[in-house]
Amino acid sequence: MPYVLMQGVALFNDGKRRFNWINLALTMAIVGQVHLLSTLLAILVLIPFFIYGLLSTADKKRMWRDTVKAVMLCLILTANVWGAFLVLYPTNLMGAPLDFSPVLTALRLKSAGTITAWVQIQEVIILLFALQLLYVTLNYKKLKLNLFFTIEGTIFLFVSSDLFPWQFVQRHYPAVSNYFQFPNRFTAIAYPLLFIGIGLTVKRLTEKYDFQFKFLVEAFLIIVCLFNFRADFQETTQKVNDVKPNIERLNDFRDKNLTGIINKNHTGNPDYLPLKEKKNSWDIAGIVSEKLNKDNGYNKQAISGGRLKIEWQGDQDKQTILPITIYNQSRLLVNGKKINPKLNEIGMPIVQSKRGKNTAILSFKTPAWFTTLLYISILGWVMMLIYGVFKLVKIAKK
Repeated sequence: MPYVLMQGVALFNDGKRRFNWINLALTMAIVGQVHLLSTLLAILVLIPFFIYGLLSTADKKRMWRDTVKAVMLCLILTANVWGAFLVLYPTNLMGAPLDFSPVLTALRLKSAGTITAWVQIQEVIILLFALQLLYVTLNYKKLKLNLFFTIEGTIFLFVSSDLFPWQFVQRHYPAVSNYFQFPNRFTAIAYPLLFIGIGLTVKRLTEKYDFQFKFLVEAFLIIVCLFNFRADFQETTQKVNDVKPNIERLNDFRDKNLTGIINKNHTGNPDYLPLKEKKNSWDIAGIVSEKLNKDNGYNKQAISGGRLKIEWQGDQDKQTILPITIYNQSRLLVNGKKINPKLNEIGMPIVQSKRGKNTAILSFKTPAWFTTLLYISILGWVMMLIYGVFKLVKIAKK
């Protein structure tokens, strides 16, 4: 996110210096390849910077052109990501992520906590943010960029917290509980914005005033850091002490062969599962744990062509639910025959097994247009790498 904010500063200052649209596209593309929700957050944080830059720049048409070029390049570099969604979502009913109450996962500003993570925040940090907001409010005419960072950061901090009416949002827009889940995710924007603002304030104060004031400011920041270090150390110590009695779990992690810990920790998340009908995400997670994760007795092996081979022994001719899931694009062979099986509520195929050894081969028919998008994305990254090498050589020659 700090790198995203660097692009925000460039957009903000476009009236003074033209922003680099390639840098903006690359930054957003990297975020897009890592985490889709973070991409949405990054877009949200950049929109105000873009609007200010557009209003203040003398060449609005050029800024629009550069922005469109950045968007197009970003789409090329992330074609494999949004292309995958276009493959699956129009033709499959996809499972939603687990729903969590945003009321319970909002940052607690009404009652500060003893740690610095998840939904808690230190009192000393709240005090620091309050002082920062007060300072830029009193000096807003001289601190445009700092004011921008601080006001935007304060807004996102408010939205992430229990001061925001999340109960109302949860009641009227329940999809937020599934797809956004945790309001405290907004702190990924709020904290960098506010701390950059604080950095700008400290820089200005230490340049403007004498040594004694500079020492006072730096001493206060050191105290803030010590408070947070203490809180994080206490939290880490508590977590370590909580897990110490679980000798079996510790030994599983220390074993060079991690098969034990992997087999004991099946995922129960319903994300991206193909469903027959809409169901509550927690109900789906229960079915996953009860049926999909019960794969003892089945031997799975990845084979050529991106296919999965499943083998099992049947004690009689009967219907069997295989521990795999089927999408609309999936193809299944059972004992050498292509079949179109019935599916249970989470897309697990119900097949006829025979006495003795049974073999199933699962494949996925990838559309040619998606393969094209994948190659376009790869080619785009190769071109960016070549461009980066040329830029470095040019800089080195200087």
